[in-house]
Amino acid sequence: MQMLDQYRTQDEIDPSDIKTWFESNYGDADYEDVFGPKSDYDNGRKIGYEFLKRSAIGEAPKVLLNGYILDDAGITGDKFEETVMMEVMRITPKLQAAVINGHLKDRVNVGNWIMEQKDVMPRHNARILDSVSKKNIVDFGVASECKGKSYSDFVSLGVSERTECLAANMKYLRRTEEESTAVRSL
Repeated sequence: MQMLDQYRTQDEIDPSDIKTWFESNYGDADYEDVFGPKSDYDNGRKIGYEFLKRSAIGEAPKVLLNGYILDDAGITGDKFEETVMMEVMRITPKLQAAVINGHLKDRVNVGNWIMEQKDVMPRHNARILDSVSKKNIVDFGVASECKGKSYSDFVSLGVSERTECLAANMKYLRRTEEESTAVRSL
C-alpha cells in the first residue's frame, strides 16, 4: 500500500504509474510476466469473472466466506473485519444446531458439510451449472429491444433474444431497473 501513498489525492491512478513503481521496486521481475495478458494474474481475473457470470451472484467485487456471500456494503476496508465477524456469528448457531441434531459429527469434514448446505454457494454448484443443460432457467440477462417483429423473425433469433421478446410481451412479468422479477396478478 506504500505505493499508493503519493497518489491518494488523485481520483484515478494511471497504469503507467503502477508500471514505473513496479519496475523500480521489482527490477528482477518482468512487468509483462506479472501483469501481461498471459500472466497468472490475468488468468485468475478471467476465471473469477467467469465464476461471477456462471454463478449469477452479482457484480465484482464479491467476498465469499466458506461459501457464504458477504454483504456488498460490508466488504469495504473499514467495515471488512466487522462484516466477517458478523458472518461468523451468523453461521455459528447453524453449526451448533447441526452438532446438537447429529448432522455434524466428529468424523465429518466441517468445510464439506458447509458446502453441502442449501444456502451456500459451493465452489462448483451443480444446481447452477447443470441447470443450463437442463433448460430449467430463463436468462433475462440481455437487455435489448425485441428484434422479432414477425414469427419468422422470432424463430431466427437466439435463445437470449427470444427471451427478451417474450419478457417484453408478457402481461404477468414486468421489467424494472432492479435485479428481480416480480409476479403480477390481476
